[in-house]
Amino acid sequence: MISYCGKHIKTRISKAILSVIFHNLIDNAVKNTVEGTIIIKAQESDNTVVLKVADTGPGMSDEQMKYYAQMYADKENKEFPFRKEKLGLPMVIRLLKK
Repeated sequence: MISYCGKHIKTRISKAILSVIFHNLIDNAVKNTVEGTIIIKAQESDNTVVLKVADTGPGMSDEQMKYYAQMYADKENKEFPFRKEKLGLPMVIRLLKK
């Protein structure tokens, strides 16, 4: 379900990168939401575009949340070791930081 997406939202991100990001986030949501809802939103506020993909799947463990939060917060862009998880979310995080 697409909840809200303004027709005139503009960003400075390449279409190719945005496509990869959305593909991975939506793919993860579909894989992990057997029954439930997936919500996609885009909003613009104070010259910032906020894109959200949310689902009612089981979610990530606290350990996974901490790992990905550290990866996103890393200012040095050091390499984080890939774990058993697939490459999609780490790739999305790296693309968002560019």
